[in-house]
Amino acid sequence: QFIPVVMPHMAAAHKRVYGMLHDLQPHANVGIAQNVAAVEPARPGDEAAAHTWDLFMHRSFIDMIRDSQDYLGLNYYTRIFVSKTRVPWMPLGTLPGYAELEKGLTWPVFKMLGGRRDGKPRTGMNWEVVPEAFGPLVLDYHKSYKKPIYIMENGMAEPSQITRTEFLRGHLSSLKSAMQAGADVRG
Repeated sequence: QFIPVVMPHMAAAHKRVYGMLHDLQPHANVGIAQNVAAVEPARPGDEAAAHTWDLFMHRSFIDMIRDSQDYLGLNYYTRIFVSKTRVPWMPLGTLPGYAELEKGLTWPVFKMLGGRRDGKPRTGMNWEVVPEAFGPLVLDYHKSYKKPIYIMENGMAEPSQITRTEFLRGHLSSLKSAMQAGADVRG
């Protein structure tokens, strides 16, 4: 597993501050906000690439500070497809299907390298709107880390291919399903 050089230092700093805050305020509620995306394999055979990318982008840091947080804050906006690639400048031999990467490479090059995005409605950031992935993602993080969950960020940039009302209803419905299935969502 690839861990950026700075990550262990960030984790050590977090753990130290966590201890200091609890020394000063024993009942303090200390945690982080982690940007997460629902990660799916782009095609059959890309499961390992998707898993590797999810660990790298979303879970490695949380794993390092697992016992030094009282809650887990999540920022969720979209889902990405990840494919394996042999392009030497792509991290971890993966091609994450972010809108920004697609734009930078251009659609034909992105697709040729194995990139995938679906026909879901898009926000003004060109991020796919995938509310049905939100609840299962929240439930998975709750089961994996056994921490209360706070949704710190979720929303959409305008103009969008759907209304803000549709966006919120879809995401809140998905979140409600996660809570009914046992996710401890506090806010």
